[in-house]
Amino acid sequence: MRKLALMLIVPSLLIAVAACGGSSKKSPTATPEPPKDETAFAKSMLLTADDFPDGWVETPDRADNEENPLNEACGKAAEKGKTGRALSSDFAADANAASISEVVIVFGKDDDAATAIDKIPALIDCAVKAIDDDKLSSPGVEFSGTTSKKITVDAPGDKSYAFQIQMTGKATEQPDQEVTVYLTLVFAKKGRVGYQLTAQRTGEPADPTEIATYAKKAAAKLKQQP
Repeated sequence: MRKLALMLIVPSLLIAVAACGGSSKKSPTATPEPPKDETAFAKSMLLTADDFPDGWVETPDRADNEENPLNEACGKAAEKGKTGRALSSDFAADANAASISEVVIVFGKDDDAATAIDKIPALIDCAVKAIDDDKLSSPGVEFSGTTSKKITVDAPGDKSYAFQIQMTGKATEQPDQEVTVYLTLVFAKKGRVGYQLTAQRTGEPADPTEIATYAKKAAAKLKQQP
């Protein structure tokens, strides 16, 4: 029950700000150009197994934000204007350690990026309420007692947020068996590229110092391109 399909509890709240460049006037009748697809660019900046110590286990994460049941409750306002998005595998030292994953998002417009980062606290609040309203519960697992708080994590970038979410997970067929699930969520932007780190652990929260180590590695892998 360690995983509990919770790696993407909230929409991918990744923010990026593109440098302002020159603009050219377009004819009012001109056909708008389709948005650039920068999925490959986003994928090129993800953490990989080489960024973790020897012995860590890599598990491809099939979960994706598109399938997140919280989207219906909270929407995906923080992804408005994205041009690329990529999800990493999960990485963990062992079955009892925190499982760490990353999402990288690229935005094409400064305004969308600036708006998105300011929505993070409200989206966290919405996610907490939605979980306690059974939006994340399934026929086999129920969640309750959800809380969140801001925490301090040294996450390099132009702007960053970090939150710790705590909830109780209970198997519906074995109500006497429950587990406390902790999610450490770090969001940061650097230029027009942003990253989100999610660390999940049962019983106790992930070590913020350890998360900061991988936040620095994530930030170091970010690149900028026109």
